[in-house]
Amino acid sequence: MVSKERRGGKSGKKLVFRRTWQVIKWGYPIKFLIKPVHPPKFTRDYMEGYISGVFTGDGCVKHYQSKRSYFVRLALKDTEAIERVVLFMEKLGVKEMPKVKLHKMNTSILRKIEFWNKKCTTLWRI
Repeated sequence: MVSKERRGGKSGKKLVFRRTWQVIKWGYPIKFLIKPVHPPKFTRDYMEGYISGVFTGDGCVKHYQSKRSYFVRLALKDTEAIERVVLFMEKLGVKEMPKVKLHKMNTSILRKIEFWNKKCTTLWRI
């Protein structure tokens, strides 16, 4: 959000970036381009679609014939997204519940879940 504020100097006015809470504090109304939308209900279809979308974008499910098992991996920087995946997997009854681990890199910290599974049928259901 941008607001005008007097800063002295020759120009007299400059554009200053303000956070939303600062603008609300001053009593200025916030105008939305569209009407705010309520968050979706976490139905079974929504949870399955969310997990499917996250794994399509950032996940990996690989079958190793030599070990006769599947390796499932998901690494994200976003803490909320990975916690939501774990929560949805619990609610959908996935038996192979992964634990979230931290993976430190030179530039950032990733949160990841990894596990091996012989059948992986519960994940394919999703």
